[in-house]
Amino acid sequence: RFAARSLAKHRLFTLVAVLTLALGIGANTAIFSVVDAVLLRPLPYADAGRLYTIWTAPAATPSDQHPASLPDVRDWQAANTGFSGIAAYGFNRVQLSGPEGSEPIRAVLGTATLFDVLRATPVLGRVPRPSDDRLPVVAISYRVWMRHFGGDRSVIGRTVDLDGDPFTVIGVMPPGFHFPTPDIDAWTSLYAIYKTSGRGGVGDWIDNRGLFGYLVVGRLAPGSTPAGASAALNRVEAQLARTYPASDKGVVIHLESLRDQTVGGVARLLWVMLGAAGFVLLLACANVAHLALARATERAREMAVRRALGAPRRRLVRQLITESLVLAAAGGLAGVLLATWAVAVLVKLSPPDIPRIENVGVNAQVMAYAVAVSVLTGALFGLALALASWLQDPQIAMRDQGRGLTGGRHSGRLRSWLVAAETALALMLLVGAGLMVRSFEKLTHADPGFDPHGVLAFGAPFDLDRYADVSKQVATMDALLVRFRAIPGVTSAGAGTSLPPSHVQESQVYTVVGRQAPDPGHVPNAWFVPATPGYLATLGTPVTAGRDFTTADDPHAPLVMIVNRELVRRTFPNQDPLGQQLNVGGVIRTIVGVTGDPTFNGIGSPPAPAVFVPYAQAPFPGVWFAVRTRGAPAQLAGAVRNAFHAVDPQLDPISMEPMDAMMGDKF
Repeated sequence: RFAARSLAKHRLFTLVAVLTLALGIGANTAIFSVVDAVLLRPLPYADAGRLYTIWTAPAATPSDQHPASLPDVRDWQAANTGFSGIAAYGFNRVQLSGPEGSEPIRAVLGTATLFDVLRATPVLGRVPRPSDDRLPVVAISYRVWMRHFGGDRSVIGRTVDLDGDPFTVIGVMPPGFHFPTPDIDAWTSLYAIYKTSGRGGVGDWIDNRGLFGYLVVGRLAPGSTPAGASAALNRVEAQLARTYPASDKGVVIHLESLRDQTVGGVARLLWVMLGAAGFVLLLACANVAHLALARATERAREMAVRRALGAPRRRLVRQLITESLVLAAAGGLAGVLLATWAVAVLVKLSPPDIPRIENVGVNAQVMAYAVAVSVLTGALFGLALALASWLQDPQIAMRDQGRGLTGGRHSGRLRSWLVAAETALALMLLVGAGLMVRSFEKLTHADPGFDPHGVLAFGAPFDLDRYADVSKQVATMDALLVRFRAIPGVTSAGAGTSLPPSHVQESQVYTVVGRQAPDPGHVPNAWFVPATPGYLATLGTPVTAGRDFTTADDPHAPLVMIVNRELVRRTFPNQDPLGQQLNVGGVIRTIVGVTGDPTFNGIGSPPAPAVFVPYAQAPFPGVWFAVRTRGAPAQLAGAVRNAFHAVDPQLDPISMEPMDAMMGDKF
């Protein structure tokens, strides 16, 4: 009570100190709430620590992260590898049509073992099972259920159209379920893949071991370790290499925990932000300590009188620390209120693809953190006051106060020490803040290898029934690109099956024609991207040597390709790559150009070899368009939709967004 009365008597000091502490504690609490939700809480799957992503890579570069082929995954599933279950999956962009209209969504196409591996349970209905692999069934997200069906529990058994195909709704996933990213709204069987079997070679996605296009997740069996499971998988892969050398020779396998895969891209950024908030708190403590010491000097006579009346030093020290803790508690309470507001703003402004951002909030763990920070803060500047009181001689204090002086020899020396310490701390904080800013700058401005500014990106869901003839799809894409380029303000347009920084379709092994076959473990791998003329220029990664694709690079022309600088660095370090031939996935092509290194595996990841081929020579149903403009990309949306409807009234763009926004926070 005395501490509260003392602080109430000095309202200006108390107000300034509380506001200063509120800023420091509030910033720490707000950032910690994000760290807690994104990094510290376990993933929303049963025993999530036993879930691992299974990557393939050439043995020469074992840290590379490449997908797998479905036949290989089947063989892994059949072998004793230390996993209780293994599942493969891929992504698709589809147009969902339901009772409340139509909208573009992202979907996962997975083997029927996927939900067994995740141990995910729906809130309604069931999840896909092995007998569903070739059936048009879908489990929908909670938000789609609420948005399109109003939470109607009779949704099970009803149909929704995905890209014009009727799918039966068999389950509704709980609101907190996200796999593998928050923007997924549907999980289907491999029906769409089986349906396309035999159309333009797309059926290879089922049986071709050379098409590495599936991400793989596995659950460790009880008693199994990641190292043991990795070794077992590599033994199986070695057997496959002997049986299928053309596709599996030199392939190695490594594991990454699903947690690291899910949050690894933002972990560094969030820890840097929390560190920066910590520096803000230290600055707040230094400022409040300075204010408190100035007030302590004013109270020197009061303390001297109490000492002269017999009050022990420990009691006075306890009183000062109590006042500091009361002050810190008030600052902590104000900080929590500030953090609650700041968290709401952070969630609203955060990119949608930051994992688990919807779980951010001021909960019990965050409150416990705020209490701990408040107590620590009070202790930090309370100790300075306690030290000043402990060293103070009451007789000297009474004499100096009587002379109108501000303190004696001991207090003057203490103030000198404290001024020196505060100066050193301020200098350290300044240097630390500078390093934090540099780290943050480096993380947020990592070179992605392309220029997303001024680019509008979107997908096109080509109906596989109406576009069974791939030449019709190629002609439609050409017509669309002509119209896009005619839109006022547009400088270029192109399309491809992959879009940086992380929308990648597949990778392929490659060898150099005319060279001796690489030793096992040294067969390189490259991202494989069919693309139209203008695609690379639109992304801001123009051809730097040779030529770009032209409309003459059609199915009847010689098979050509453009490679990136990283492939040249690894494969032709002392040679001119132009005119060289590569065998990519069993098809021989000639290099006609060299481009930059756009990243397809997330910003901040090291460059990886990439091969770009003319889309007309390797068509595929899934495609991304990119349109570059001098103005604001979002203003092109209406003109782009009009172009679609002019070419095909039944075709609509999906997932339309400026590339700046699509970049999100993919570090």
